[in-house]
Amino acid sequence: MTAEDVLPDHHGGVPVSYTHLERGKLAALTELFRKRIGYSPTSFRAGRFGIGHDTGRWLFELGYLVDSSVVPHVCLRNPAHEERPDFRACPELPYWTGLDHDLFTPGPSSLLEVPVTVLAEGVLPTAHPMWPGAQCGGPTWFRPFYSDAQTLLDIIRIVGSEDSGRPLVMMFHNIEVVPNASPYSRSEAEVTRYLSLLDTAMRAATDAGFRPVTLSEYEQEFRQTAVGA
Repeated sequence: MTAEDVLPDHHGGVPVSYTHLERGKLAALTELFRKRIGYSPTSFRAGRFGIGHDTGRWLFELGYLVDSSVVPHVCLRNPAHEERPDFRACPELPYWTGLDHDLFTPGPSSLLEVPVTVLAEGVLPTAHPMWPGAQCGGPTWFRPFYSDAQTLLDIIRIVGSEDSGRPLVMMFHNIEVVPNASPYSRSEAEVTRYLSLLDTAMRAATDAGFRPVTLSEYEQEFRQTAVGA
């Protein structure tokens, strides 16, 4: 590794010198999915939301149609404790991505970004988010264990009352339903609580008129609506 490999110049959350390495990893992951599952994936969400300004370009080249790695109103810290990726300027509503399929900005691309549902600071001033470093009334995630049952219900109520057509996009890991497989569900009791949060949120969302779809299904509907507009 040379000095040029570790220059502190970044595209979003990915060092510029690592972007081609990122493409290689995405290509290998995509091919592994295709071989094991039997078809090519069309939707993507980055682990730990670790995307850069080139990530969308690689996804587009590999045949992806939709990404959901953006968390509006949130600035994360990378392993070097730097404040990136920074999503605070990203839209809440789904959008066609920017020039060269930049996931951080709206633009002319045919790659769709569907951000995770996060309410801006102050929208729920009495909420008590439970994610690390969170402050009362700060950005509020539609995510079990980051938000309690009442907060999840409040998010559904607020998003459901908007006229923007904003979807509810939840974030969780499948391993969170396995005891001690993640930091969030350390026991059977915590898994039971987690499943109860999911059940409460899903029932309330259905009652509010939301309909469950995959990201790829949502992309098809969004594209059809855009064509018909």
